[in-house]
Amino acid sequence: MDRNETIAQRNTKQGVLECRKVEQIAKHHRNIPLTTASSYKPVDEAKPFKIPKREIWEAFKRVKANQGAAGVDGQSIAAFEANLSGNLYKLWNRMSSGSYFPPPVRRVDIPKAGGGTRPLGIPTVADRCAQEVVRRYLEPILEAVFHPDSYGYRPGKSAIDAVRQARQRCWRYDWVLDLDVKGYLDRASYCTLVYELG
Repeated sequence: MDRNETIAQRNTKQGVLECRKVEQIAKHHRNIPLTTASSYKPVDEAKPFKIPKREIWEAFKRVKANQGAAGVDGQSIAAFEANLSGNLYKLWNRMSSGSYFPPPVRRVDIPKAGGGTRPLGIPTVADRCAQEVVRRYLEPILEAVFHPDSYGYRPGKSAIDAVRQARQRCWRYDWVLDLDVKGYLDRASYCTLVYELG
């Protein structure tokens, strides 16, 4: 690192390199154009984001299979399905034009076993469909860059796999490093996080 280069400058350079790495992985794994600052070009078509209508339909099928409660709008899956083609078209139109903004989530407090509650956010049915479309696009791209020891919310990995790996390592090593970040984001300074994550 150059002595005159600040940490923020170094982090910015590193962030740009990471974005380029993700773009390269995306191009290798899928022939889908990414719209990023470095690859943005004026759009000659009606919609700037190429999202097939079929993707919205597949996302809805997954959301329906998962069930779930109504979001802040009070619309259940059955109510959403009553005007399915209209709702899916509206979602596709907004996502492919870049004008989709997620609505607020409904907060529900879930009791913890040790006392207290944990807040749970319940998105609307339409927002769950939008999230599923994005997940279906990003997951194959980003899975390639995740650390092999990352087990949270990963396809084909679970907490049981993490425990199994920890048990195997306990047999190999005679030390353990235990870190607990519980509640860290609740108390961390936003400005410090933005600066550090750069």
